[in-house]
Amino acid sequence: MNWIDFSENVMIIKHENATVLADAVRATKLTGVIDVVGSDEEVAIQYSPDCKSEELIERISQLEFSIEQNQNVEIIEVPVCYELGEDFENVLEMTGLDKEVFIETHISNAYQASFGFIPGFIYLKGLSKQLHCSRKQTPSTKIPAGSVGIGGEKTGVYALESPGGWQIIGRSPLTFFNKNSSSPSPIPSGRLVKFFRISLDEFNDWNGGS
Repeated sequence: MNWIDFSENVMIIKHENATVLADAVRATKLTGVIDVVGSDEEVAIQYSPDCKSEELIERISQLEFSIEQNQNVEIIEVPVCYELGEDFENVLEMTGLDKEVFIETHISNAYQASFGFIPGFIYLKGLSKQLHCSRKQTPSTKIPAGSVGIGGEKTGVYALESPGGWQIIGRSPLTFFNKNSSSPSPIPSGRLVKFFRISLDEFNDWNGGS
């Protein structure tokens, strides 16, 4: 477990399962911990002045957590219409894959969720190496909400309509962000997500489509 004292009474821990670690620290309610903020690869922990960072990291390192623990929770399934993938020509050229092989590979994995970029944007870790694609050199000015894309080593979902530079391979008819809800995103950080394929007709019929 790699960590640094980022500033007075704040430590940064780098870990491949950072979202799971953040949840474990929150749930354990370790003495001296004031706040925990998890991102895709790092956890920021604010702790009280009377708590020594070396002792705290020792207690954190003893926590039992793993991606397998999340696998005991029901996987969240997300429908995707790959016919709405406006950048498929780009990703197939970059990967050298047939479109059907690409889609089957994309839906075969379970991905771990975290958040960033814009409200509700879902970063998903666990993309097969053969699907890795570079971001667009010129970002799109408007990407529809629900768009599923690939940016480097991750796949992800645009919860809101926004500009963006990820390669868009499809779109989901689900709503991924509701600011008026007590839980704005239906996919909690750290949960596992798996995509399944739907047709364009199914997309348009799904709750009215869009």
